[in-house]
Amino acid sequence: MLAPRPVLLIYKVPIIFIIIALACSCNQNKSTSNDLQSSKTDSIQKWLYRAQSNQASNETKSFYLEKAHKESKKLTNDSLKNTYLTRLSFNYLKLKDSLKFRKVNKEAMFAASKVKDSANLATLHWDLADFFRYDTAQRDLSLIHI
Repeated sequence: MLAPRPVLLIYKVPIIFIIIALACSCNQNKSTSNDLQSSKTDSIQKWLYRAQSNQASNETKSFYLEKAHKESKKLTNDSLKNTYLTRLSFNYLKLKDSLKFRKVNKEAMFAASKVKDSANLATLHWDLADFFRYDTAQRDLSLIHI
């Protein structure tokens, strides 16, 4: 019988240590990425909340919505992007900013289709129908007063 070779054990310990160190460093990168994503979503939520304030002027609301829109487009999580774009679309509808509403609504529909979120897709279509109903009513009223 041959006795175990102690030389092989000496080489195995550093290799195992290196593998564990590499695995830990990979997890740190994911943690940093998650922290960055979390801070972005916190900022977006804060800006959406400020834009929904009754005391804010339309210019202030538009400013916060634009900031939230820019950050939400940078999100890598498609579900979060879908949620925030849907909320932004509705806020632009309430603000009666037709250009931004149509732009964000289209982006939100694409995001909802991408993640197969039929509830948000239905909401977005409803908002678009409401937009056209309001827009048509405004045009009809302007023709009456001519």
